[in-house]
Amino acid sequence: MDGDTSEERGDTAVYLFSVLVLKGKKFTFIWMKKIFILFCISFFAANLSSAQHQGNNWAISDSIMLNFTADSIIVSNSVLHATDLAHSPDEPMATISDTSGQLLFYTNGFTVWNRSHQVIMNGDSLLCNSSVTNGVVILPMPDSLFLYYIFYINRLIGQGTDGINYSVVNMNLDGGLGGLTMKNVSLIPDITMEKLTAVKHGNGRDWWLITHDAGYRFIKFLITPFGISDSSSQKIGIIQDEIPGEICFSNSGNNLGLVSAKSVEVYDFNRCNGVLSNRIQLDSVSNLNAIGYYGCSFSPDETKFYVSSFWGASPQSNLYQYNLSDANPPSTKTLIWNSPTNNYVLAQHELAPDGKIYCAMAYSYWPDSSHYAAPNLNLSVINKPDSLGLACDFQQWVFYLGGKRSTGGLPNMPIYNLSALDGSACDTLTSIQNENLKTKKIVSIYPNPATNQLTVESVGSKQYAMSRIEITNSLGVTVYAESVNLKSKIINLQSFPSGIYFIKLYFGDGTMEVKKFVKE
Repeated sequence: MDGDTSEERGDTAVYLFSVLVLKGKKFTFIWMKKIFILFCISFFAANLSSAQHQGNNWAISDSIMLNFTADSIIVSNSVLHATDLAHSPDEPMATISDTSGQLLFYTNGFTVWNRSHQVIMNGDSLLCNSSVTNGVVILPMPDSLFLYYIFYINRLIGQGTDGINYSVVNMNLDGGLGGLTMKNVSLIPDITMEKLTAVKHGNGRDWWLITHDAGYRFIKFLITPFGISDSSSQKIGIIQDEIPGEICFSNSGNNLGLVSAKSVEVYDFNRCNGVLSNRIQLDSVSNLNAIGYYGCSFSPDETKFYVSSFWGASPQSNLYQYNLSDANPPSTKTLIWNSPTNNYVLAQHELAPDGKIYCAMAYSYWPDSSHYAAPNLNLSVINKPDSLGLACDFQQWVFYLGGKRSTGGLPNMPIYNLSALDGSACDTLTSIQNENLKTKKIVSIYPNPATNQLTVESVGSKQYAMSRIEITNSLGVTVYAESVNLKSKIINLQSFPSGIYFIKLYFGDGTMEVKKFVKE
């Protein structure tokens, strides 16, 4: 598997300034190309500082909030655990911030809290459970500034897992604190493992949502501005019938890692078509009474893959590193750390915005709340995850959590700022963004969000008559269709359930426009 994730930058000229050169009595202006001086460095630093920061806040474990700033990590309080003891967030948790890094909301898959640490409007009684490895993930709805999906594995205690549900958060509600407009919608009823992750499509806008069934198949959904696609599946790899274990993507989204009590696997992932390939089985466990695997993470440069283990009749925790740039990655398995005690286990780990990997430990027999000690009062850190072997500088129990405990889980954080694959065949947005504006109809829909009715009208200096109107819900089901010959139309929404809808407007010249609206 190729670990090189460098991008082709092209040969675009960057003209920064002119230099005045004295040649006898003549002055010549020489334009300098690609001059990487202090001014250039400052220019790029300014651009980096404006990058998206949707993953800068982590609500974790026992009422802990971590805020990753440019030069430090601020530890403060959340209410992730304190107000919900019946559904303590041992494993599933997710947090989302806006693009400037300001907290929006967070969840344990059962309750959703806003930035004021209050339960968000209609934000209770989601159907996840505290003992689901990658149980919940938050995704911005493509092309929306205020709508978000929360996807979560519906696990009933003692009954394995029972499919995936989702809810929708509208951040325009409750004075900007947000509220749920759809809740506990079934996405797939089939039993899945405790593996739920997401990555940007190659167009940089849409999302792939990925889980694994109780057999040999990965299950994939494509999330676009038009809703959630029907599921597709791919049979690859070994059977995944041992429920726990993490699944994660590399920084570029080109590699996917998966661990379970039985195996450690990595795949290549095609962000354009969602196809997994080039499977490498790094390890396998034939005796489940031995130590199996639970946590995984990629290094920033994607050449190292870290896995943690603690399964077995007598829990013991280890951290291993694999070198994916080696010709034979399975042979590079290196023990980085071995727990000095069987009472605490290394569980989930996560690559943070500061380029380090943070590792959560928990008392072995969680959710026992009576144990407070160095292993679970701190996070452990891999300071140099790109480095080979012990040079990665793993430090146990060094990041103090302010007197609060880790329960083993860390937020399920997709790479929110992953960009499009420029110039690739799947950068499907290019043709849309560069379309001939002469063919673009100017259409207005209002109010949005709407309550009882929605007005659709062609506006501008030249109004076009619509020939057909279709409305689909977020699942792609057509809920309204009418042939018309009108420049404006009022649509009665009183019978529509609350939720997100897409309205397709067809015109006589064969063109179509699509708009999105919310029914409250």
